[in-house]
Amino acid sequence: MFKFIAIILLFASCTIIGFYNAYRLSMRRHLLQQYRHLVQRMETEMGYFKEPVPQLLAKLQSGTDDPADIMLRQCLIQIEKGTENIARIWTDSVKQAYENEPLKAEDLRLFERCGDFIGQSGFDSQKGHFDLLKNQLDVQIRDADNEVRIKGSLYSKAGLSAGAVLAIALL
Repeated sequence: MFKFIAIILLFASCTIIGFYNAYRLSMRRHLLQQYRHLVQRMETEMGYFKEPVPQLLAKLQSGTDDPADIMLRQCLIQIEKGTENIARIWTDSVKQAYENEPLKAEDLRLFERCGDFIGQSGFDSQKGHFDLLKNQLDVQIRDADNEVRIKGSLYSKAGLSAGAVLAIALL
């Protein structure tokens, strides 16, 4: 009886690990898409309303606990303190909000890049930066899509297979 329970738990553990790794790949894609949407909204809001950065960030918050919203809240808190420039605030907020998320180092560098130009010059100059950032995010999103398509099913199947092989070996 104990051996049977151990085999079931081993099989379940391997399967869960495989599905969790596949989930992390799809989560990366989701976070990249979410951030790209945020960049698009920032560009649109800045183009139409030309609001100062603090009002823009407050307007972009959705009231959720997703990393993008956490990052925006952290930025606002630091801006209200008035102790640092926006580039440093943005970089620190990105690191804090996305530190435990399944993103690659390149993804984080792109997320941080927005702080280098937001609120630093006129909108026409920032528009070129926004366009470049969106294009770079699109490349990362395509990379994440490929990883989900190729590695996602591989991880799921590998977890199931490893669990089955170990279960059979223990029988």
